[in-house]
Amino acid sequence: GQESGARRIEATREEAPQLAGAAPLVPGPVARAARRLRDYAGRIVRTGDLRGESAGPTSDGRRSVWADALPGAPDPAALGAILREAETPGDGHERRYLALAELMLETDPHLAGAVQTRRRQVAQIPVVVEPASDSADDAADADLVRDALADIDTGSLVYDLLGAVVAGWSVCEIVWSAGESDWRPDRIEWRYPQWFSADRIGGERLQRLDEQGRWRDLEPWKFIVHRYRGPGGGIPIRGGLARLLAWPWLMRAYALRDWTRFAEAYGQPVRLGKYGPHSTDADRETLYRAVRDLAPDGAAIVPDDMMIELIGDGAAQGRAEIYRDLIAHLDAQTSIAVLGQTLTTQEGQSGSYSLGQVHDRVRGDIESADAVAVARTIERDLVVPIVALNRGPRRRYPRIVIERERAADIDAISRALSILVPLGLDVRRDDARAMLGLQAPGPDDDILAPPGAQPDPDPDADPDEDAGRTAPAARRAGGLDIATARALVSFARAEARSDDPIDVAADRLAAGWRPLVEPLTDPVLRAAAESDSYDALAARLDSAGLWRETDRGPLADALYRAIFAARISGAG
Repeated sequence: GQESGARRIEATREEAPQLAGAAPLVPGPVARAARRLRDYAGRIVRTGDLRGESAGPTSDGRRSVWADALPGAPDPAALGAILREAETPGDGHERRYLALAELMLETDPHLAGAVQTRRRQVAQIPVVVEPASDSADDAADADLVRDALADIDTGSLVYDLLGAVVAGWSVCEIVWSAGESDWRPDRIEWRYPQWFSADRIGGERLQRLDEQGRWRDLEPWKFIVHRYRGPGGGIPIRGGLARLLAWPWLMRAYALRDWTRFAEAYGQPVRLGKYGPHSTDADRETLYRAVRDLAPDGAAIVPDDMMIELIGDGAAQGRAEIYRDLIAHLDAQTSIAVLGQTLTTQEGQSGSYSLGQVHDRVRGDIESADAVAVARTIERDLVVPIVALNRGPRRRYPRIVIERERAADIDAISRALSILVPLGLDVRRDDARAMLGLQAPGPDDDILAPPGAQPDPDPDADPDEDAGRTAPAARRAGGLDIATARALVSFARAEARSDDPIDVAADRLAAGWRPLVEPLTDPVLRAAAESDSYDALAARLDSAGLWRETDRGPLADALYRAIFAARISGAG
């Protein structure tokens, strides 16, 4: 009782500035409930803090989009100092590190391409809102969220949040629009990571830089904060890939600089001009201009008694491969860190088809993990506030699903159905169409059929009006319609067809099965027709006379011919 009473007193203190206003910001019962709303961390939500912008750029330079840009790539000592400084929690010690992460993306085309690929892969997947259950209230909550997100570019939101892959966190501010009856996100603005800092204790809770230059906690339900858990886990500032790729990025910058200098020194032959002992100063000046201008212009004029030699170094090309190989190795490591594979990013890479499939699955796994993580962030920081502010707290909230629709493997499904349906497996036609991604045809739709297949007659159709049309109900057989079953069986036969002589002989033997089997089955069928009871039929079957009436000769001859043909084919 004392503990709950203390919480009520503390809640009253927290709400005092808001309750002092003349009128609540949220009307009706929701306004009274809003005073008791808490975010996922248990902090009381003050609806007065949700209006307007609180973390945008300022004119006094405290939150400037230009102040933290680095002039160029740091040296190893400076890079080590930046990484160590970022490990000191609180008070914005991460600012230089976060600016470095931005610089890495601006100066390394390979890193920028890999990160862009990873972020845009997820950003292009539609964002779907699903109700928490089939109840009417949950369906209404989902409709509310869909309506609130209708004017929001969710693709850009997902792309912005995935900036946490490099920096460790990404923050977007919600600018709410509070009308007379509802709260809606008017727009969602991405904010620079440098304007936020981790708390000193656990490094998990972010703080923002206010207009007075002080660090304060984020207002509940005002920001969407996405954190990226890197390979080693730990606090968010260590999770971003910028920390992992900082040293390869610096080594690549040095290698590229040295390669450029090497190309300047050895990429062109040395121009050596020779002048005679009787040349004048004007002659020597003319020769110098010719030698100097020969490389960019490719042409020069000199007197007859002057000579220009081009001296090349054949070994320079071999030394240049060192820089190329080093940069290619660093780019490969970057691709592995960002995308988990190299086949889709490395120029000149080759591999087997199966290896390419493995790499594509790895990339797909990373995409799915990013999509799930971003969806949970949007649920926590955007969906929950939309529902709670407008309809009050809920035990369950709508879910956000960001999932790529997988294409059906039509070949595998067709093979399975063509084998299992003839064997007696009952399959609902709606299930089969759903697996194949097909819609059920209407009564007036034209239905595809195998070439040469004749539609079954419709017993209800008027032969004078439409003799060639059949009703869909007349073409249904089992779980599949006859046209679909025939198409699947034809597909299976076409797939199994080969030029092997044994297969050809088996097909021919199976094609004429009736004359081979009827001499064996006809006596049994006659005995069954003539018998008036099961006991009488059993007695006929046990008698030796019935078996004398059967003729096994046609089947035996066909088998002998097939075996002979197979042996001849094998000997050939």
